[in-house]
Order: sequence, then C-alpha cells, then structure tokens
Amino acid sequence: MSETDAFAWELGAAALEREHWAARDDAILEVDPRDPAALRAALAALFARSALIVRAPGFLPATVAARLAARVVGGEPLVEEGVEGPAAPAAGAPAAAQSYRRGVAFYEVQDSAAAADRYFAATDAFSEELALASAPDESPLDRLRTSLREVWPLGARRQTVGGRRLGFGIARLFTEGGHATPHQDCLERDALLAPTDGRVVTQLATNVFLSAAERGGELLVWPRHLDREAWRATLQRTSGSSNALSPAKLGPPAAILRPHTGDLVLCLSDHPHAVARVRAGRRVTLAAFVGYHGDGAPLTYWT
Repeated sequence: MSETDAFAWELGAAALEREHWAARDDAILEVDPRDPAALRAALAALFARSALIVRAPGFLPATVAARLAARVVGGEPLVEEGVEGPAAPAAGAPAAAQSYRRGVAFYEVQDSAAAADRYFAATDAFSEELALASAPDESPLDRLRTSLREVWPLGARRQTVGGRRLGFGIARLFTEGGHATPHQDCLERDALLAPTDGRVVTQLATNVFLSAAERGGELLVWPRHLDREAWRATLQRTSGSSNALSPAKLGPPAAILRPHTGDLVLCLSDHPHAVARVRAGRRVTLAAFVGYHGDGAPLTYWT
C-alpha cells in the first residue's frame, strides 16, 4: 500500500463510512448546488483557505452523469496521462495504464512552443465535443461556468496567458489501480512560455463526477499552501513525475472525501492534494481550474 493510500485508509477508514474525514469541522463544506448564496459563501471560504473542500451533491442527476460517462469514455481512444497520442486499450484488452484523459491541459504543453501553439489553436475543441455529447442536456462545464458568473459579484471569464485564451475542461478516467500522487497546481509555475494575465491569488480544482469509484479514489487535501521554496523542498525526487510531492515530507492530509456520482467537488488545488488508488470500479470526472484574483476582480476558469 502506498503512503497516499495508507493516509486515505488508515486515517479515514471509519470516517469514510460517513463519506468524509477532516482534521477540523470546517475543512469540508457541503452545499446545495441550486442555492447561489450558499455556493458563493462556500467559494469565499475556499478563497480564504478556511475550507479545503466543497462538495455540491446532485449537481448532475446520476442517470445523466452515467449516460455522459459512457459517451465520454466510449468515444474516440483516450490518451494515457503523460503521453502524446491515443493509448487506451481496445475493448476486452488488458489495461497496462490506469489513468487516461480526453482533452489537453495547459500545464502539459510547457515543454514546447509548437505544442503550446497546437493547444491554443484548439482551446474550444473539448468544450464543443462535450456540448455535443451532453445534448439534449446542458454541458456540465457550461452549467459550472454559468454558476460562477451568477454567484460571483464581478462574474467570471476565461483565463488568458500572454493575451491568449486558455482551454476549459478535460475528462479524466482512472481505472482500477489509477491514482494521483500528491502534487500542487499553480498557474504561474505552469506558464513557462508567457506570463499570466493577472495574478491568481487562490487556485481551485473543480471536478464533476460522472462516475465515482466503487472503492478507493478518495480526494485528499493537505492543510497548507507551499511557496516555491517549500514546494521544491517537498518534491519527491525518486518519482517519475517532476511535480510529485513526498507524502512523508507532507505529513497527514487535513481532509479526505469520498465523492459520489453526480457530485461537483471543488478543492484548493494550490495546496498539495492527491487521489487515492482506485480499488474497484472507475473514476470519471470533468475537470477544470478556477482562479480567484481578489474581491475586486472577476473569477477566471481554464484547464
């Protein structure tokens, strides 16, 4: 059992029977996704770093989520995380990898100006594909974008880097054995080829759960943001990922959540966070980032 899995299991085994575990009562908030005032207050708690995770159950009806999961996962071949081309196994073939995606995240194209140009040329490709797959229902990412615009006083807009719009949304699939090691997302650190337009004070990860794992796949969030120096000191040098953080150096997480199908889950992604290994079933999410630039500015969103 990995250190990340041990944290999820040993710290959270009893509590996870109640769906979550937290070191303090206000670390995990649950809100009604149909209540704009409650959602705005929950966002403010995340931006103030008093909450670590917000769960909005029933953001999608379970039947709609299941239908969309089948369409997203069952279409063109998915791409193995960290690989350029299609790598998902054919039906019935054994799966060597456990983590796949559809769509491209901005942080994945920082090694090459040519890859970045391809990304910027297709920033609407995934959201358009998702809108078609969601029909006749509204795309979950379009609904999320509308909610952000409605609940935040100055609205929300697409994040730009060097004056160019970033994409919005990717799909992720974790099959049995799939997991995400502790890491920290930071747009300023990802934007190697051009400066960000506006400083992101707090960065959130948003995930709409089209399918929650039957066992495992818990979300873990650690209690503090790491500045650049602390982040470098916490990197796990033996990992195959350049951004993986050492669980031993981080210590125990402060919040663990087991999501459910149809949930919208937001967390502080500029805090170390991880996904425990999927032990049964599959975990299918639609993922994006949200940026807080201060109370006097619109929110931004991107992937």
